[in-house]
Amino acid sequence: MLVGVELLPSSGSDLGSGSFDIYTVPHEWRAYDEETQEDEPLPGQLVVCLTGVHQREFTPMGTGEWDFGESPVYPATHSFRVYEARTGEAVATFVIDSDLDAYSSCPSALRIPIDSGTPGMAQGVKSETFAAELEPYVMADLG
Repeated sequence: MLVGVELLPSSGSDLGSGSFDIYTVPHEWRAYDEETQEDEPLPGQLVVCLTGVHQREFTPMGTGEWDFGESPVYPATHSFRVYEARTGEAVATFVIDSDLDAYSSCPSALRIPIDSGTPGMAQGVKSETFAAELEPYVMADLG
């Protein structure tokens, strides 16, 4: 499963940081790998793409801090599209309103052009919230 990789601002969103959002999936969605003798993500059957991040409010909900300063963090709406990996067929789309705290919403790395000012950051989505929205597609019995 490829989950939650965000490459902004090229995705056409109005907020972005050029960071990667990585979501963890529930332990139950993992399978035991005999070779490594560890739980591993199940072989990918779905591809989940972040298709947009849009500012929901004009008032920041907090700030993110880096060595070079601070950035306002704005409530955001995150749009996703789910595809079947084998066929490339679109299976579903869904939207999630941000629910992560400001500190956790700020990426560990940030790439911005020199002299471009401090960008506004999109409030993130908790992995649990993302997994709950995705669960019906992961756990569906497709026969």
